[in-house]
Amino acid sequence: MDYIRGDTLETAWPSLSPEQQLWIGQTLRGYVEQLRAVPPPPGWSGAPGPFEQSNQPMPCPPMWIFSEDGAGPFNSYADMTRWFDIRRTRLLLHFYQHLKPSEELPDIDMFDNAEPLVMSHGDLNMRNILLERDPISGQYLNKVWLIDWDFAGFYPPAFEYSFMLGVQGLPQSWVNYVPLVAGPYQRQYEYFEFLNHGFLALVRFRGPPDTDSVDDEEARAKIIGWR
Repeated sequence: MDYIRGDTLETAWPSLSPEQQLWIGQTLRGYVEQLRAVPPPPGWSGAPGPFEQSNQPMPCPPMWIFSEDGAGPFNSYADMTRWFDIRRTRLLLHFYQHLKPSEELPDIDMFDNAEPLVMSHGDLNMRNILLERDPISGQYLNKVWLIDWDFAGFYPPAFEYSFMLGVQGLPQSWVNYVPLVAGPYQRQYEYFEFLNHGFLALVRFRGPPDTDSVDDEEARAKIIGWR
């Protein structure tokens, strides 16, 4: 393992010029594109999440998109899709049961699995991006390093965008570059945020939600959704 002399992007960002910030955003965009072009390992099962030499599905780590306990292992992309859809349905059912007369159910789409799984860093926040310094002058070099690959795996492209925004206290100037780096996935990010915040008030899912108890047909259709 090599030692890299430098600063995290979190430390360096405020001192960088707009031109330097743009260059870093473009560089990171290139890194993400390279990652997404990485082919799956031979014998890959097609399961989302981390992978190992056995090619058996592995549990997803405790990312905020899932829960503090992680999720899975998922046997397939469809398996993960069902996991999110069930959480969504359960949450909307909870909201329906506690609606006031003046309130309406929120419109929350089903999980978006339109794009294939791609290789993702999984924790591409400012603390895991390193800018290398010249050991003599102390000036930043045109070298950007990605560190801490513990959460890497195959996920939908929208996950990388959401991972980047799932940190408190980000400077707005950095947030503005996230679509450039990871693509425009604000709608999917808001979906994950809705599920995450909503489930802080609920017991973790242990079984299928009972939608038959919903008498209002319009509300029931919204809760069940369409696939």
